[in-house]
Amino acid sequence: MKRILVLCSTAVALLGVSLVFAEDKCTVSGDVTYSREANVYVCLHNQQTYPEWNRKLPPGSFTQTVKATPSGKASFTFTDVPKGEYLIVAFADENGNGKLDLDTWGFVQEPVWFFKQNPMGGNVNWYDQKFEVDKNMTGIIMK
Repeated sequence: MKRILVLCSTAVALLGVSLVFAEDKCTVSGDVTYSREANVYVCLHNQQTYPEWNRKLPPGSFTQTVKATPSGKASFTFTDVPKGEYLIVAFADENGNGKLDLDTWGFVQEPVWFFKQNPMGGNVNWYDQKFEVDKNMTGIIMK
């Protein structure tokens, strides 16, 4: 009887620990709208990966390549995202070379979208674009 009680309490403790760790991860999902036929890279950045976003695309683990349906929608889902501050940037790889093309001055040559806003003149500011991921976020729309 004592062994059963110890096993049950250990199982409950392990379940509690797994629930605590599961709550530290979230899902971020939505749709990108793009009317041409091209791969669209959707990238979720934190403040550490953001500064070089246009030099190292596609970056690390929170990047997805999606293809638009005939209606122009491409869905994305990032799972196991640690809670924190992020921004989402997407770009259409129109020439199919697997990277964001820049001209000789470093200006972007392919369509780029940001979740919160698309700044005029290409000035992208972390503080204007960031959002808090502290729970599952669904229904994000990027046009």
